[in-house]
Amino acid sequence: MEGTTLWGISYEENVGRVLVATQDIEPEETVLEDTALIGAPDGFPTCLGCLAGVDGRYSCPVCSWPLCGAEECRETPGHEEECRLYKESSLVPVVRNYSQPHSMYAMVAVVRMMILKRDDPEKYKIIDELMDHWEERAKEKAVCDMVKYMAAFCRKKLCLDWVKDEDVQHAFGVLKTNGVGHTNRNGSKACFLYPTVSLMSHSCVANLEIVDSPARGVKFVAKRKIKKGEELSWSYTNFLLPRCSIQANLSKTWLFDCQCLRCSDPSELGLYYSSQKCECGGYFSTRLGNSDQCDKCEKRVDSQTVSMEEQSVMKEMTLADEADLCGIIKRMEDTQNIHSTHHVMVRLYIRLLESVAKSKPNPSVLPAAVQYGQTLLQVLHRLDGERGRLGKKYSKLCALVEYKDLVRRQEEGGLSQEAFQEKLGNLREYLV
Repeated sequence: MEGTTLWGISYEENVGRVLVATQDIEPEETVLEDTALIGAPDGFPTCLGCLAGVDGRYSCPVCSWPLCGAEECRETPGHEEECRLYKESSLVPVVRNYSQPHSMYAMVAVVRMMILKRDDPEKYKIIDELMDHWEERAKEKAVCDMVKYMAAFCRKKLCLDWVKDEDVQHAFGVLKTNGVGHTNRNGSKACFLYPTVSLMSHSCVANLEIVDSPARGVKFVAKRKIKKGEELSWSYTNFLLPRCSIQANLSKTWLFDCQCLRCSDPSELGLYYSSQKCECGGYFSTRLGNSDQCDKCEKRVDSQTVSMEEQSVMKEMTLADEADLCGIIKRMEDTQNIHSTHHVMVRLYIRLLESVAKSKPNPSVLPAAVQYGQTLLQVLHRLDGERGRLGKKYSKLCALVEYKDLVRRQEEGGLSQEAFQEKLGNLREYLV
């Protein structure tokens, strides 16, 4: 095993290289920092220097590609060689909408990887060793055609006549498999390829999370206690989505079936987060084709019908105020099939908590918001760790809502000043 103080590289059968903890790690410890081998636009117009959004007001004085306007971006080392190639080939993108995809920007990442392969073959060895899943990707004709076009673009337009189709296939596959994306404020997107982060597996109950947004450098911290020898992981997707949505996204984008602790447990760590409750007391936790089967009585329901019903509630939720949200939650509780830790209820709790925390709510809503907030935290701590970003965010919102409820109770004469101060003391660390 090789690595640093907190992590090392190990090998797992049928998976390949993985990162593991070399000692016990506490929540919020910085575990890993990495620097991108490649940073590039992800098919959208961005500054070729810093990869921020662009609007067409500034451009490179040499190649005329759009820049953000910062002086240092004109001299970014990674842009120098491609700048020369673009100028010599008279290739300048014509951009009509800077927040929409553009074909020439889809080429930039591959071009940069080919330049790296030519100019720094030792560093490119790292990319050579990363998985590309090309056998799977090659089954899509559109992907094959696009990669052929990219290779031809490098050879004919940029005069990189040594570039082979196989070079671009691997580069494209590596980026799709291991690239870490970031969306700018104007909707444009960038992608970064990190040598060490590329070895980190996905988990829907990950033990690490990224700090800030992906950039040239990236940092990961622990969001739960990690034992020595435990595999290090982070979540490629939004863990608040139901399991079937997460798995479909992982299969389509990263070409694997997730077998993490949450996905391999029908009960999802005892939460039944993605499963409605059956009238017999069991849960529809097993997906069989287009049906969900109860784990107790084996009754089946149509999964598409269930999904449409849940989406209807989610749509209703977006237009509701605090009182309406409480009414929807009460209605769900009465139906019993949408139980307290179901993903629809969790979204309702989040919406209610955010609404109550940001406004002067109806006093009658506060006790319910306090109660539902505690259930929300229990779910978040199990899925996201005791010190995960969302857990910390909603711990603060729960404390703020509880404070508003304490004020209400004191004003109504239901809480003495002494009791108020005592309870307030318990909330202070979250209210700072």
